[in-house]
Amino acid sequence: MSLSALAARPLAPAHKQCSTCWLLGILEEPHRANLIAALSNPSVRYDEISTALEELGHEIPGPYLSRHARGGCDAKVKMRESSK
Repeated sequence: MSLSALAARPLAPAHKQCSTCWLLGILEEPHRANLIAALSNPSVRYDEISTALEELGHEIPGPYLSRHARGGCDAKVKMRESSK
């Protein structure tokens, strides 16, 4: 990725909010509903969700999505159980 592409990336929120929470706050329907459904579905891998989000122009790594879905961020909304 070039520096110009990095410089053109939209600014992330300045505060320490979970990136998945932030994205859920800005996504329009039906993307928001689809993301919630995918995060709640244990047969969908987080890297698959990450790839789908990249196609929409959002880069959120799988581990960030996992933390949110398992209730590990400040939102404390558990969408999946831990596999451990």
